[in-house]
Amino acid sequence: MFTDLIARHSLVKAAKHQESEAASGRAVKAAESLSAHLVEVVNSGASEAFAQQQRIGAEVHKVLELTKQLDEQNSEWTALINSADQSLKVLGDFETYFEVLQRDLGKLTSSLHHLGQQKSEASAAAPAHP
Repeated sequence: MFTDLIARHSLVKAAKHQESEAASGRAVKAAESLSAHLVEVVNSGASEAFAQQQRIGAEVHKVLELTKQLDEQNSEWTALINSADQSLKVLGDFETYFEVLQRDLGKLTSSLHHLGQQKSEASAAAPAHP
């Protein structure tokens, strides 16, 4: 009877040990599976982040190139506007010079005309010498 109890206890103990070993094996496999899945998710996220970073870097490069082109175009436009402004100033100076010259020539013409009239009047008023 005592030996039967020991034998049954040994069988139950062996069965429990096998169940424990099986449960432990399943737990290890589940942990390995979970770990592999987590690593895959993290790697996938890191891979996506890296790809996204590459795309953003390419876009930043494009934006910098466009900014450089716009800056160059802006400089060209500024130079053209300054040149046109200078030309308008020169044209305005020429117009002013032309107006002054026209006024001075008008005065000169008027003075010459007046002198011509005075000379004609003086000639007409002077007695004729035979």
